[in-house]
Amino acid sequence: MPRLKFVKTGMSDIDEKILANKGLPRPGTIYILGHPGVGKTTFVATYLVNRAKEGEKGVYVSLIENKELFIEHFREFSFYNDLAKFIENNTIYFAGAPPVYGYDSKRILDLFENVGNLINSLNAKNLVIDSINALTLYLKMQQIRTLITRLYYLTIDNDLTIILIGELPLFSTSTYSWSEEFIADIVLLMDYVWIISGVPRLAVRLVPVKSRMFNVAKIPYEVQVDYNNGLKLIHELIEPYVPFAKEVSRGAGYMEER
Repeated sequence: MPRLKFVKTGMSDIDEKILANKGLPRPGTIYILGHPGVGKTTFVATYLVNRAKEGEKGVYVSLIENKELFIEHFREFSFYNDLAKFIENNTIYFAGAPPVYGYDSKRILDLFENVGNLINSLNAKNLVIDSINALTLYLKMQQIRTLITRLYYLTIDNDLTIILIGELPLFSTSTYSWSEEFIADIVLLMDYVWIISGVPRLAVRLVPVKSRMFNVAKIPYEVQVDYNNGLKLIHELIEPYVPFAKEVSRGAGYMEER
């Protein structure tokens, strides 16, 4: 088994204050959870570009949008040209643009079989799945569990950092609960919170699932999208607040049988 190490995201605020000046674990699985529009995709795009600048290849699996729309989303960002270049030359390999007639379970399973081959052929060190929720549209629960298990061994066997994006339902007041089969090393919860004055703030905080990696206070930071740095922290949310999601998730409840 590869020795545990940490890699920087390149977003200095995130690395220093949220990730305890360590970075993301490798090998390791990171689960980014939040409502739509809170900056999850901005986080992973910035991370992939910054790691590509360090000579690392990555694979981005999208079950939501095609390559052109993904790149266009970041036109206003300073890393736009780098992102387009890295995707064009496959330093960041974009996989899984939806076919004309949509996905089915066979196409999804074939896609992830190809991802394993891509990781090996490219010698990639970073893998993003966007989003894990979309799997429930095409796969049965047992198929999802099997797929998650494969991703775990893919992480270990190839010394990868894997980021799974999870969507919370809009206007939801509670998060999903974990299935025992789905295990992440850390969870980054990105969500809007209400401070005592009644003003909503976008916040991010780390939920350390495995204490061997992080020992930090779970104090959220106000965060904003920054066109130069991806994401930028403003300050700790010391003022009393109420999260939109009342309970912090350790995974995805759609993994549970109902």
